[in-house]
Amino acid sequence: MDNARKVEIAELAGIMITESGRNVISRHLTQCGAFDCTFEIDPYKHAFRAGERSSGLRLINELKDAVPLEYNLLLKERNEQ
Repeated sequence: MDNARKVEIAELAGIMITESGRNVISRHLTQCGAFDCTFEIDPYKHAFRAGERSSGLRLINELKDAVPLEYNLLLKERNEQ
């Protein structure tokens, strides 16, 4: 693992270690539709929503890779709301 990756993981851990940080990330994932279906009849709306969701899915993959325990805690806290 290179130095840049270690810095990225440390930055994510710094955000995800606090409840307020997890809340910010959870809101972002919800707002970009990461947990929703993107289907729309209108192809332009569909493309827009799919692009937003893709951003959220990339963040989810990053969280799962870098801070899996904190990501699972985020999901638990999200389900309790």
